[in-house]
Amino acid sequence: MSGFRRAGIRGTSAILIAVIGGLTGCSKPSATGGGEVMANGQWLVGPPGKDPAKTADYLKNKISFGKKEAADSAFSGPYPCATCPGGTANLWVVPEKQSLHVNWDDAFRNDDTLGVIVAKVVNDNPFPYPELQLGAKDSAYLWVGPISNDGIDRAIAYYKINAETGEASAPINPDRSVVYCDMPKWKGRTHAAAKGEHPMATRCYEVTYNPSPPRPAPTSTASARAMPLFTNVSYTSAMFRSSGTWISCVYGCCEVGYAE
Repeated sequence: MSGFRRAGIRGTSAILIAVIGGLTGCSKPSATGGGEVMANGQWLVGPPGKDPAKTADYLKNKISFGKKEAADSAFSGPYPCATCPGGTANLWVVPEKQSLHVNWDDAFRNDDTLGVIVAKVVNDNPFPYPELQLGAKDSAYLWVGPISNDGIDRAIAYYKINAETGEASAPINPDRSVVYCDMPKWKGRTHAAAKGEHPMATRCYEVTYNPSPPRPAPTSTASARAMPLFTNVSYTSAMFRSSGTWISCVYGCCEVGYAE
């Protein structure tokens, strides 16, 4: 996703829990990926394709998407494409129906290598979109969580997944920075949404996740789990972030890239 994102402000604070807690009014994210996301069956022991059978079951039975239309809260907009006509390609971004309950910070920090698919990106064009390795009429899934089998490396990334076999590509365009923004009346939302322009927000925070240093050799099963990641956090004004690809999340909305 590095090719999709605008350069952001990098901070030096590591007090993510306090910042996100103040942003959402929620309690501290659990270390094991609990809460609403777990209740909705949204977690997958990742990354996609690590266990093909479970990945296929996850796609078929645990997550669902609406239609590719604005009335169903999906978004279509131009994305940079060096080889496409006019230098851009219109892609559909369709949110997973329960993405508004997803705690992205849990996906980055849980001890159990759990992650979640939050959206699907569809290339309806009659030409390829190389930036996401998409052929014409092809699609990829937007994943938040571990991108290595041991769970140590976490990111937002795109995956092409065979829904029948559960086999998946390597992570495409992994990115370790997220912008979390609140939204007016976000607690009353009932539907997930994808947006090409950021809705009005009073506070936004850019979070950069970095792997923790390697831990000593494990002495027990519990200590063999992947170390949660720590973060750098900075405040950024919402008024300067009008364009972007925003997906509903538990905080309000989360930026995952940008449209032209």
